[in-house]
Amino acid sequence: MNSGNDKLAIILLGAGNSKRFGGRKQFYEIDGEMMYLHMLNKLKALSHTIPILVTQFLEMKDQVEGFEIVMNESPEKGISHSIQLGIQALLEKKEHFVGILFAVCDQPYLSKESLLKLVTAYQKSEKTIACLCYGERMGNPVIFHPKYIEELLALSGDTGGKQVLRRHEDEVLCVEVNEEKELFDIDTKQDIVK
Repeated sequence: MNSGNDKLAIILLGAGNSKRFGGRKQFYEIDGEMMYLHMLNKLKALSHTIPILVTQFLEMKDQVEGFEIVMNESPEKGISHSIQLGIQALLEKKEHFVGILFAVCDQPYLSKESLLKLVTAYQKSEKTIACLCYGERMGNPVIFHPKYIEELLALSGDTGGKQVLRRHEDEVLCVEVNEEKELFDIDTKQDIVK
């Protein structure tokens, strides 16, 4: 479907309030690195990308290089608002891209290998959505073809792209991770694997 030279947009979602975690989990250190940097550094390993980070934290603006920073001034509107801000920033660039990879900042155990495997599988597939999975469990990141932009922009509240994915399950390519823990989203401190 796509050649390896086609650009892939990346929208890293890092604006959540982390209420269940007890605040600012993006900055919580796991293995000596802040949680959001685990994902950000893995995404930087991808080539031919248009990288965007949506956040409410000014500190990220100072610490991050190579990503366009989009500030979310209303994180209480939920993840759908971050998705919309990221897509709007992407469309303003007026660059051609073959897909949008949505990633979250609270998935520190994802391996770089699984991320590369996901992108390569999407590029070679005729499918228009690709996500990581372990058995029947689907997880992040997810790549959407640009044809889903209107549906993604129509999301509301704390509803992410999974709603769009479920609507088009026949179009989903599942790419297996080696270990289930790669798909773990850290919601509370108890979710951290020691």
